Amino acid sequence: REPLAVIDSLLDLGLFASVFADEIHRPWRRFLEAHFRLCGDPVLDAMRFYEQWNQRCEEHADLRIRIEDQCTLIPEFIDRLYPGKGALVESHLPRVSTKLNSREERRVKRTRAVGLSIEDLPGGKDRDALLAMAERYGYLRSG
Repeated sequence: REPLAVIDSLLDLGLFASVFADEIHRPWRRFLEAHFRLCGDPVLDAMRFYEQWNQRCEEHADLRIRIEDQCTLIPEFIDRLYPGKGALVESHLPRVSTKLNSREERRVKRTRAVGLSIEDLPGGKDRDALLAMAERYGYLRSG
């Protein structure tokens, strides 16, 4: 998923906040604390999580799909797993809701302003690594 959107969502959930009281997300926070080195800066921690999580996934993957392209790529993905079944899945895609967890649906639940930009991210090697990954995934174009 597009890195700025992910980072924005993680910040909105409060997973990297210094005071974390959301009972529903507390197990996720424990997971983060056990598997990632957190520095205490929510934006930097969210940036690092995105980059490190995707790096860990890349080590085991032979296929990458941008979530924003999923409807057009799902049949190809299914065909790779189950040869000949992609067309069946494709015939059902028009009936799948695209509003689940949409920005419009979540707007009333948001706790902070929406819309990080690249300029909002702290500079340095973590930002460079994040932007390199975003470019590799097709979200940014150099030049």
